[in-house]
Amino acid sequence: MKSAAMEFGEHNITVNALIPDLVDNALTRYEKRLSESMGEQGTKVDHPTPQQAWDNRTPTVPLKVG
Repeated sequence: MKSAAMEFGEHNITVNALIPDLVDNALTRYEKRLSESMGEQGTKVDHPTPQQAWDNRTPTVPLKVG
């Protein structure tokens, strides 16, 4: 996004991005990623469920979209 903003800025084109955080898909729905996600918030759970990971991260997700 930064490189696009720099390139198109001279033409008065604004570049924005929405990054929703932990998205529920096959790439993020595995135990290691869920544990890492919860660890980023300081929570340690041995076998977290996707719902536990989402509930833990919800306060930090600006759009509240999973």
